[in-house]
Amino acid sequence: MNLRSLKVFVLVMEEGTLARAAAAMHLSQSAASRLLQLLEDEFDISLFKRDKKRLVPTAEAERFYQEALRILSQIEALPEFARQIQSGVPEPFRIIAQSRIVNGLVLPAIAALENRIKDQPIKLEIHRRRDLGRRMMNDRFDVGISALPLSIDRPELIRLGSAPSRLPFPKNTHWQAVPFCDHGILLMFPTSRWTIQQSSAVSSIRS
Repeated sequence: MNLRSLKVFVLVMEEGTLARAAAAMHLSQSAASRLLQLLEDEFDISLFKRDKKRLVPTAEAERFYQEALRILSQIEALPEFARQIQSGVPEPFRIIAQSRIVNGLVLPAIAALENRIKDQPIKLEIHRRRDLGRRMMNDRFDVGISALPLSIDRPELIRLGSAPSRLPFPKNTHWQAVPFCDHGILLMFPTSRWTIQQSSAVSSIRS
């Protein structure tokens, strides 16, 4: 089995195009296409439908991706695992997270965890949300952190805890929009569509 062919396939599934997969592996597009064809020929399986310049994954490709990702993840982890054995360092606590929430949520949590558990190494992997669902379904990790919705079929939801949300309301007796114009609302993502909409609404009230 050609591991480079397998890597091209996984990257096409994650990047969405052969061109981006080829660029990620520093290959020409024709070379990446040949590796992909080699993989299909080796296993006698059709992984993509060719639609003009697009590659559309088949149902077989979705199932094949799960196993390919598992194999590549284990192979890529071997050098680090060997170093851990040689150094005697315990296996790291592995966290995979969506890139958008790393700075505001994940990194502070990791810092707090490291202060409480000094000798436990922590490994953080950051993925885009469109890739994170597949990674959570098919990769090895201890904790996965993402905003919803997430591309996972029938996820098992376990409530770990809750936290109160507080807004700095002025001491008025009537609930009206105007008194809130001069009070900031704290949100995790100031560029989210909802935040932009409410900011526009407040601006229109002020004017």
